[in-house]
Amino acid sequence: MATVLITGAQRPIGANLAVTLATAFDVVAVFEDGPAPRSGRNKGKSQPNSALRSLPGCQAVRVANAAETSDLIHGVEPQAVICCNSISHSAWSQSRIDPNRESVAICALAQAACRVEAHFTLVSSDAIFDRPQVFHAEDSPARSADAMWMQSLESAATEWGGLVLRTHPLAWGFGGESSFCEHMETSLANRTAFAVSPARYATPVLVDDFAEGWVRAYDAGLRGTLHLGGAERVSQLRLARMLANEMDESAALKKLIALTAPSGEPRETSLCSRAARKLLGWQPSSLADTVQEFVAQKTNGRWDALGRTASPLLQPQAA
Repeated sequence: MATVLITGAQRPIGANLAVTLATAFDVVAVFEDGPAPRSGRNKGKSQPNSALRSLPGCQAVRVANAAETSDLIHGVEPQAVICCNSISHSAWSQSRIDPNRESVAICALAQAACRVEAHFTLVSSDAIFDRPQVFHAEDSPARSADAMWMQSLESAATEWGGLVLRTHPLAWGFGGESSFCEHMETSLANRTAFAVSPARYATPVLVDDFAEGWVRAYDAGLRGTLHLGGAERVSQLRLARMLANEMDESAALKKLIALTAPSGEPRETSLCSRAARKLLGWQPSSLADTVQEFVAQKTNGRWDALGRTASPLLQPQAA
């Protein structure tokens, strides 16, 4: 059985991807400590994430930095490395990325994977797009400052023969880090008001569907850049209403959804996945099925696997 090493296992896409792939691969799930503070008593010291737990079916390893992850890759010699670093956060996420830290990490991991002849995949995001264009293709222009440095991070992967997969994952959180969709579901369940936009569009995809696309890309030995987005584009507002319907909540509960006023043109980050469907024979689930399965995961074992499985984390072994 091939070994797959997944970094960023504390993030929603990393954790869900590890659990999904563990049914067909030996998965090493790598958890990263938080970045070192720039000031104060702990300046220069990485911050352990005490909320992290291991994932069922995976070997969990905690590392302090990209150098330790590189050493781990050299020691394990996996057949594939999947990098789910901060760049994997979707366009709807509020998470901030440190470009310098991310650049160093991606370069180090891509080089380490290349040296052990492992297939390298960088999971990137639809956040690279910011123009009001429906269904961005892989070569669609992106001109903002954020897009420029995201492209440079992706180039660090492709220059070492890696594969970049842009996506917008629909997944439950893990280790204290939650996704935008989980925030909406939790707010609905708790009957707490939350804000969504009717003018921000994306193509969310279940991580299970994303995992199937990755397996096909890995088997085919693909390189370059590819989109693995959902089958349909949807606004935050419509997705929130679909969640409320799937949860069998009353019409009155939908009034808890507060609209955020659109500013200027619509923020369109929907991905065109035509190339993936053609090259890989991959087909994501419909939006209705995607929302249905996401809600079902709260009770079918996925949510429990992510939130209530506890066992010790291993420390990385020297190569």
